[in-house]
Amino acid sequence: MNLNDTWKNCLKMWKWIAEQSSTRGAIGLKHEWMKANNCDSLINDCHFCQYHNEQGGENSEQGFCLSCPGVLVDPTFDCMSGIYGYGTPIKFNEKIIALNKQRLEESDNG
Repeated sequence: MNLNDTWKNCLKMWKWIAEQSSTRGAIGLKHEWMKANNCDSLINDCHFCQYHNEQGGENSEQGFCLSCPGVLVDPTFDCMSGIYGYGTPIKFNEKIIALNKQRLEESDNG
């Protein structure tokens, strides 16, 4: 999967998860979305993790996934953050939207 498709699918998934988050936890919702969208073979039920793995899967000394699409935009992005991590779907969705906006602005300016 290319980088743009990875972002598109991730945004689509997290929008749905955020909308459903009052009904179930994020992990169950991720699995449900993946299965319904024929993506249930992705690593960690995550488009970003799958992309990172396909790019070689190298991590920094701090444990950041260097090829994670989120890290490519913001080197401090941490999907397990207590502030906006995937366990808080609405905040995570907002973070992903903000990162994508930044990514698109940078590509327009670069």
